[in-house]
Amino acid sequence: MIEEVPEFFCVGMSHRTADLDLRERAYLTSDELAASMAALKNKGCLTEILFLVTCNRTELYCVVPQKLAKEEVVTQVFVEA
Repeated sequence: MIEEVPEFFCVGMSHRTADLDLRERAYLTSDELAASMAALKNKGCLTEILFLVTCNRTELYCVVPQKLAKEEVVTQVFVEA
């Protein structure tokens, strides 16, 4: 049996890659971040997660158990939050 290797990925935006309107829509409060992380953990979509949020940058670093989980992680955090 071949075991799937977890995959590391990063997605983010900054003042260099997105305009202010998009960065404001992607901004998450600490409560929204906590809710997104709890939902993803309960679904088994991630094994590790780190958010980096500053005034000009939002980045999400994750380790996911399978390739298909990446889209679900991004959707859960930035669309459904």
